[in-house]
Amino acid sequence: MENITEVLMRRDGLSEEDAKREVEDFKADIEDSIMSGDLEDIEDALMNDLGLEPDYLMDIFM
Repeated sequence: MENITEVLMRRDGLSEEDAKREVEDFKADIEDSIMSGDLEDIEDALMNDLGLEPDYLMDIFM
C-alpha cells in the first residue's frame, strides 16, 4: 500500500514537500484531538481533510 505522502503526490499532483506538509498538518490536528479526548471524528477528518480511507490512519503515526 502506498503511504499517504505518495498518494497525495500521485492523486493531487503535489510536490513531495507539499504532500509532507499536508500530512504533518493533519497529524498535528489529530494529536490535538487525541489530547482533548475527541477521538470520534478522527476517521471522518481523514476522509474529509485528505480524502483517504481509514486504512491510512496507521500511516499517520508510523
